[in-house]
Amino acid sequence: SIPCLTLVSEIEGQVGEIQVKVLRLLLSKNPEERKKIEGEIAGKRTETQKLMDDYKKLLSDPEDKKIFAQLEQDRDAYVAGRTRLFELTHADKMDEAIAFNNSTLTPLYYAYQATIDKLFEFNIKDTDSSSERSVTAVGHANLISGILSISVIVLGMLFAAVIVVSLNKVLSRVATSLGDGSNQVVAAASQVSSSSQSNT
Repeated sequence: SIPCLTLVSEIEGQVGEIQVKVLRLLLSKNPEERKKIEGEIAGKRTETQKLMDDYKKLLSDPEDKKIFAQLEQDRDAYVAGRTRLFELTHADKMDEAIAFNNSTLTPLYYAYQATIDKLFEFNIKDTDSSSERSVTAVGHANLISGILSISVIVLGMLFAAVIVVSLNKVLSRVATSLGDGSNQVVAAASQVSSSSQSNT
C-alpha cells in the first residue's frame, strides 16, 4: 500500500543516515565529537523504531509479515554490532573499531538494507496490484452504470409506447363518440327539418 511504501522509504533513509554517522564517528579523532555523533545516532535509532512500529500496525499479508520479521532480526543484529563498535570507540581503540566495522558491522548493514529493499519491492508490487484491482472495479462500475443507463432508456421507450397506445385508444373512443354524436345531431336536424316542412 502507499502508506507502507512511504514508511519503508523513510526507514531506508534513516538507516542509511545512521551508517553515514557511524563512518563519521570512526573518522573523528575528537572524543567529544564522537560522543555527539553517537547521540545523533541514538536519536535516529528512536525515529527508525517508531517508523517500524507504525509499519507493524499495518501488517496483514503473510509474505509482508515474513519479510518484516526478517527485517527486525537484521536490525537487532546491526544494532548489536554497532553497540560493540561503540565499546571499542569508548575505549579509544579506533584501529580495532575500524577493523570491526569493515569485517562485521558493514556486512550487517548491507544485510539490513537488503531486507529493507525486499520490503520495498513487495510494497511496490502490492501497490501495483491494488491499482489494477481499482481499475477493474472502476471498469465494472462503469459497465453496471452503462447497463443501468441503457435499461432506463429502454424502459422509458416502453413506457412512452404504452402511453401512446393508451392515448390512441382513448382518442379513438373519443373520435367514435364524437362521430356518433355528430350523426345523432344530423339525424335530429333532419327530423326537425322534416317536421317543419310538414307543418307548412
